[in-house]
Parts: sequence; C-alpha cells; structure tokens
Amino acid sequence: MRVIECPHCKRQYTIQEIYMPNYLLGYAKDIVRNSDGVIEAFDGVEQDLHEQFTCEECNTTFKVKANIEFETEIVEDESFNDDYSTTIYKDRIKLEE
Repeated sequence: MRVIECPHCKRQYTIQEIYMPNYLLGYAKDIVRNSDGVIEAFDGVEQDLHEQFTCEECNTTFKVKANIEFETEIVEDESFNDDYSTTIYKDRIKLEE
C-alpha cells in the first residue's frame, strides 16, 4: 500500500484521506475525438494532482503532488484480428470463423 507521510512528524495517511477520487483523476463526458482518435475536447473536470493538507497530529500544513503514470500493452489472448475457433461441446461441434 502506498502512503503519504507528513514531512514534519511522519504520520502516515492513505491517498483517499488527502485526495478526493473524482478530483484526483477528474472525470470526462461528451468526449470529442477527431478521425484519428485524438481527443480534441470534453466536458467534465480535469485531474487535480495538487493538494494542501493539515496534519491531524502536529497541525503542520503541507503540499502534496501526485505523479500518476499509465502503461499499456496489447493483450495477445484477445486479439480479434486473428482467426479463432470456439468449442461449444467437446464431443459434438466446433465452430470456426
């Protein structure tokens, strides 16, 4: 589990205690993309990675900045570009596409 520590007294906090999920990640609706799939606009709230928090133990106010990274990879098992077959009953029928 990742925690956030008060820089003064080292009291630990969960991310959820400091950040509100809808504002940390933001939210989007009515997303407009061009023909290449690039997002041009959306309605909603941009992510807010900065927060100011006052420690409940020592009353020190400190700033927190989140660094969020995303990684992607292709799931080979679910590639719908390749031919595949489905076995419905092992001893009765096999559908191929």
